Amino acid sequence: MKIGFYGIIFILLFSGCLKLTGDTEKTRARSALIAWVDESKGSTAAVIGVIDEKGTRFFSYGKTEKKGVPVHEETLFEIGSLTKLFTALLLAVLDEEGVVDMDAPVWRYLPESRSYLQNEGRPVTLRHLASHTSGLPRIPENMGRSDFANPYASFGEAELSACLKGYPLKGASLPGESYGYSNLGYGLLGYLMEKVTQTPYEELLHEKVLNPLGLGRTRISADGLEMARPHGPFRNPVPAWDFDVLAGCGALKSSARDLLRFLSLVMEHEENPLKRSVEKTLKEERPLEPGVEGDYICLGWHKLTLANGEPYYIHDGGTGGSRSFLIFDNEKRKGAVILTNSAKPHDDLIDFVMKEWMQ
Repeated sequence: MKIGFYGIIFILLFSGCLKLTGDTEKTRARSALIAWVDESKGSTAAVIGVIDEKGTRFFSYGKTEKKGVPVHEETLFEIGSLTKLFTALLLAVLDEEGVVDMDAPVWRYLPESRSYLQNEGRPVTLRHLASHTSGLPRIPENMGRSDFANPYASFGEAELSACLKGYPLKGASLPGESYGYSNLGYGLLGYLMEKVTQTPYEELLHEKVLNPLGLGRTRISADGLEMARPHGPFRNPVPAWDFDVLAGCGALKSSARDLLRFLSLVMEHEENPLKRSVEKTLKEERPLEPGVEGDYICLGWHKLTLANGEPYYIHDGGTGGSRSFLIFDNEKRKGAVILTNSAKPHDDLIDFVMKEWMQ
């Protein structure tokens, strides 16, 4: 679920500055989707959503699975690491409410971690977890390798405790000093908020974030709801991922409509009841590369500045059978979402979205 950061930067920098012309917007979008789904055999389905000064619109093509039903803007997809955006917002809400202090050390909420979640006397804080600056590895080193198709399902409290105790922060960058993408860090963050509130992550997220924002189709469990079945890179059906204690790093499923509504609220196209908390997540925390200005990690979001000076907030997500991408320009107040049910990279669709709407 690591963001394809350098690949995305390449796409954003070199996707060209000219908007596609000739045909209608709908025709161009359909052609791009057909090329991705059918011609490249990228997946069985894909959905694109766009929001700008013209309003909101959706473009979809394909079926939930080979003999499934057509997908649309309400179809659920795994969103992988886009989950982190909601985990970060949950942290900001709880910080705003005084339930947690994002600048407090992790050991305040997990006392047994005091001796090992620090480096040279500098403790790891909740903010460090949310900004990928904790020094923790991308994935737990003791994650089971027996089930590659569902790698997070059996990683519970015992495994988390053993992982944290067994990972020496000594030798890693000092907490807060440099960026290092970490699914483990975000999983730990979600777990800590569960412990503090004594409320399961999904229930807490619905209460504090999803329900206030009206995101009724964003959830962990898709039971009884239409969902695009995940597929491997060769269009082979694969299971949806299950999560235990690391749910905060990638467990959510959502629809294009919900994710576009989320962008609408973030960009203040409509009144946002969590405005102060959202603003916290958009503040620059650290440069993505030491000493290089223009590209930053925020709380969850990655903020990239292109050669033309345009700043974009982005994140992508991936599981064993799905890909997702979210981008917005906060100055021009426009954004887009891409959802596919395949593990195959969707760079062609990102390139199309950038040329068509985001430049």
